[in-house]
Amino acid sequence: MALGILLAIVFVSYGLVSLVGKSMDAARARKISEAQASNLKVKQEDLSLKLAALATPEGQEAALREKYPLVKAGEHVVVITDEESVSNVKLDTATRSDTKKGFWQFLVNLF
Repeated sequence: MALGILLAIVFVSYGLVSLVGKSMDAARARKISEAQASNLKVKQEDLSLKLAALATPEGQEAALREKYPLVKAGEHVVVITDEESVSNVKLDTATRSDTKKGFWQFLVNLF
């Protein structure tokens, strides 16, 4: 009789331990799901704002200007480059002009 009660306690304890482990796993999964849900709500709000902006002509124009290099009549495009790349271009053009000298320039450089 005592052995039967002891075995029952062992089985119940084992079941209880596995139940607690599953409960902890479920709590972790719930926290992850809640975090994902809040991230999705933020993304949905952001996309709703962008969609509302695209519904206006100004928003459509801004989207087109961002994606394509469009200018209105009377506007000018300004291209900003690094100083290093500009100096490389200057060196390249100087090198090319030295190599493209004509026959008369060759004769002048001989003397």
